[in-house]
Amino acid sequence: MSTLGLGITGSYQLMDSVALRGQYNHFTFGTDFEEDEIEYDADLELSSFGVMADWYMFDNSGFRLTAGAYYNGNTLEGEGKPKNGNRFEIGGTLYMLDRLDADVEFNSFAPYLGIGWTSGSAGTAGFIFSADLGVLYQGSGDVSLKASGTGTLLPGFDDNLKEEEQKLEDELSNYKVYPVASISMGYRF
Repeated sequence: MSTLGLGITGSYQLMDSVALRGQYNHFTFGTDFEEDEIEYDADLELSSFGVMADWYMFDNSGFRLTAGAYYNGNTLEGEGKPKNGNRFEIGGTLYMLDRLDADVEFNSFAPYLGIGWTSGSAGTAGFIFSADLGVLYQGSGDVSLKASGTGTLLPGFDDNLKEEEQKLEDELSNYKVYPVASISMGYRF
């Protein structure tokens, strides 16, 4: 279990102090957020696959430094709902729209750096417990807004829609670095 979702992990010990680890995570949940008087009913899909190298710093301590990278498939899809009927304020102008959809994607390549701990020694079979803290650099979100309705035909709409996309991207700039915390249980063969 982690802030990247529920997952499965496999690890292979290359030598006493170094292991390779592969991990797949997935989770979907609904969330709401507001930007410029538009409420978005959104679905966040967390989907990632990572390959990491663990360096165990001290003999038989279980403490490790981890570096690696993830294929980052995290996306956010939302439907905009205005507070004033079907009048959306986009770029400072009110438009009559039937629909406004937002899609957000992040960098697909995301470097990872973290620290962690695994119970038991590397050569001992049995149940293990593991915990990790780290950061995933996923970059700024790339926002794409799509609208339908009579307002899309008005002069200046496309420019205002691009301005609205930029505002959302600016809001998401705080999430370039995604915190990762995880706990897991497993079995070592």
